[in-house]
Amino acid sequence: MPPVKGRSKARGKTANKKGRGRKKQLTMFERLKTGLAELGAGVLSVVAVGLAAIAVLAVVMLMAGGYFSNIGTRIDTLTGRAAKAMGFSVTRVSLYGSDQLSNREIMLALEDDEAGSVLGRSLLHVDAEDARQKIEQLGWVQSAAVERLWPNTVHISVRERRPAALWQDGAGRYHLIDLSGTLIAEVPPVEHTDLMVVAGSSSPETAIPLLTALYERPALMSRVAVVMSVGDRRFDLRFRNDFTARLPEGPAGPALDRLEGLGAGTGKLSETLDYIDLRDPEWAYLKPKSS
Repeated sequence: MPPVKGRSKARGKTANKKGRGRKKQLTMFERLKTGLAELGAGVLSVVAVGLAAIAVLAVVMLMAGGYFSNIGTRIDTLTGRAAKAMGFSVTRVSLYGSDQLSNREIMLALEDDEAGSVLGRSLLHVDAEDARQKIEQLGWVQSAAVERLWPNTVHISVRERRPAALWQDGAGRYHLIDLSGTLIAEVPPVEHTDLMVVAGSSSPETAIPLLTALYERPALMSRVAVVMSVGDRRFDLRFRNDFTARLPEGPAGPALDRLEGLGAGTGKLSETLDYIDLRDPEWAYLKPKSS
């Protein structure tokens, strides 16, 4: 029995050596894929391999064709084609955080004069920073973030502006503005009757300090219909019940506090007065309603 056991062990060693000798040799791309896969997992490794393969393929094609003039343009074109062939082509655009923006506005913002629509474009050639800047030029967008999600998605997150008032320009058109004075969109005034109208000012920015002060006094603000600029120096407040308050130049906070103290936020002043003049910080001139 012992001699038999020894021969069996020797044959086992020989078999193992032969098995190792016949092991299949890995190709260059297989070794590349294996090495990259050890660094990451799932989609990340596949994407890394794909990008590496695209780069190698582009160089090989250039060398085979002998094309090294305009090499930057040629590599860009070849890598784009290779990326599409490997499935890295944009087929989906996702949008998060939008209540007012339409998909059409986003798609138009992402269009390129040469490449056209972002759909069908190589994801490798989508410039996320350039796309972000284009989207932030849209009136409703306060800030945006753009991500490339491999293998085929462009994801966009936006923070939209909050309308604070309507600004009437010199031509009589109405524009939504926020509390920074940024024009959001031109709109029909009948669609936003809940917002104050800023009129008579050369630019919306001149009314921003007053609008900000009114937003800090919501009860008073809810009764204001029109913020009328007088020579871009000061403002009159026209209330929804046909009562007017003439404000002084400079910071409006003290005058608004006086209005609140007199009951303007409850509508009491409008019952007996046509207007109140608060341009003098020490005095208030009252004009009673005509009988």
